Amino acid sequence: MKKTNNKSAKRKLIPAIAMLTCSAVMLSTATYAWFTMNKEVKVTGMEVKAHAEEGLLVNEKAEPGNTWDDVATANQITVAQAIQLRPASTKDLSSWWHANSKKTDNEAGYGSGTVDTANTVKIGTSDYYTNISSLSADNTPAVAGSQAETNVYYKDATYGTSGSYDNGEGFYVKYTYYIKSSSSETMTVAKNKFMVNVTATKKNEETSGTSDKLDKALRVGVKIGDDYLIFVPNGGSTSYKVTSDAQGSAYTDAVVYTTETAIGTTGNLSIPAVTANGMQADVYVWFEGEDPECKSDNLTTVLDTYNIDVTFRDADFS
Repeated sequence: MKKTNNKSAKRKLIPAIAMLTCSAVMLSTATYAWFTMNKEVKVTGMEVKAHAEEGLLVNEKAEPGNTWDDVATANQITVAQAIQLRPASTKDLSSWWHANSKKTDNEAGYGSGTVDTANTVKIGTSDYYTNISSLSADNTPAVAGSQAETNVYYKDATYGTSGSYDNGEGFYVKYTYYIKSSSSETMTVAKNKFMVNVTATKKNEETSGTSDKLDKALRVGVKIGDDYLIFVPNGGSTSYKVTSDAQGSAYTDAVVYTTETAIGTTGNLSIPAVTANGMQADVYVWFEGEDPECKSDNLTTVLDTYNIDVTFRDADFS
């Protein structure tokens, strides 16, 4: 009787093990995936704020005036009433890449540095990624006290028109703020003491929940001079690779952060005095195409409105 029960138990285990193995295979093939068919998302009403802590002031324009305080804002630009963003990829806020559309959910390229040629539509003779480091920009000028300068970077000659690969949508957005000291003298701050933090929240929650995973592919970059940081504000993966050539055969590690981080490790920042023009700080927003969550299964046509907060702090004032 015991032998019969043992055989029955073994029979039940076989399909369970098979299902577990199948699940593991499915998970391993979905690690890195761009949106299929070059789909886009829209970010409507996005509001980006820069905050300055004690001893610092921030503004939307560089010039001295009475609009300098502890908060500066950039509201949603009005081009087509939305920013339509295609997935982009960067490791340094300087070199930018975009993957071409795919026939299936399989990867165009992934961490091992190989290309799924059977499921990828080539951009050129042998290209699977296009270098989008040189793009045009749709500019919204700064207005002191209400609107930071905003640039949506896109490929086409005219924003919103159909093009070869990107169909007119932008790849990333750059907002420009200015920082200075609240003192009458120039302030020298060690870069490893100049702290930056980024948070991103939704003004309206999605009921479907499908965009929750896509939110993890949201990236916010901060650049001051030659120093930069890339943040994953919504708890996405902090370990992934980005392409560094058109064939998708070379990959490099992306360095990203989830919590407050110093802008640099060596050297100093010279923070202008209250009577001078401010120091420029650029904030970039995009969806990282090489992030594991940036795939078509997580796509929604319109994402919820974001509040993105960037805080600058001199740790010596703590």
